[in-house]
Amino acid sequence: MISSFRKPRVADKVIQPDSATDDFVPEFTRTSDTKKKFVQKKSSQSSFGRKKPVPAEEGVITRTSDRKPLYKKTPDGPREKPGHSSKSYAVWLLSRRDYSAGILRNKLVLRGYSAEEADEAMAFVIANGYQDDQRYAESLARTLSRRAGNSRLMMTMNQKKIDPAISVRQLDTLAPESARVIEVASKFRKDVAVEGMTQKLQQKIYRFLAYRGFSGDSIKVAMKSLAAGPQDDSIGPF
Repeated sequence: MISSFRKPRVADKVIQPDSATDDFVPEFTRTSDTKKKFVQKKSSQSSFGRKKPVPAEEGVITRTSDRKPLYKKTPDGPREKPGHSSKSYAVWLLSRRDYSAGILRNKLVLRGYSAEEADEAMAFVIANGYQDDQRYAESLARTLSRRAGNSRLMMTMNQKKIDPAISVRQLDTLAPESARVIEVASKFRKDVAVEGMTQKLQQKIYRFLAYRGFSGDSIKVAMKSLAAGPQDDSIGPF
């Protein structure tokens, strides 16, 4: 029979004082005890410098996110304008990305330039070809036409402060909406092949296309093309 033998742990050893010197021998500790102390010390250091959330007022129920300090604060009143001229700032903005004339002028005014300085900068960038609403509208319309109808295009150009006359001219240069809608709706061909043109799927397709600004007549053309199958993509004018 094998007798059970347990190896004594370091913590099981009883350390007795030395009778000659009355000094205690250093006490042995387990590694796990040292680890716990290290973790507690590390966690206390990691919280150093953190901002404590603002305490909630008594009797007022608020969300924790509302009591957190704001890291980004909007300046009160007009911002202090940069040291360089409005022309230089306008050219720098256009070097990063293109803007319409209306949006660019608003950016200059919000940055602290006066209306006269903003108008002077706009005249400079337009005269030198740095900014052109016609070019900007053409690029915007070409990009959005791949996934949006005429209504969405007009609404977006209006938000970008583009002259409506320029927007209408750009729509005339694009393929007809009834042709573009077939390409946009082609993502549903697999669903139609599996489920068939059910009423639920029709409603889903209609909401998808209407949200993207396609007219009712164009959506009917897309529905007819999907119901006919992939072999009949020529439905509708191109």
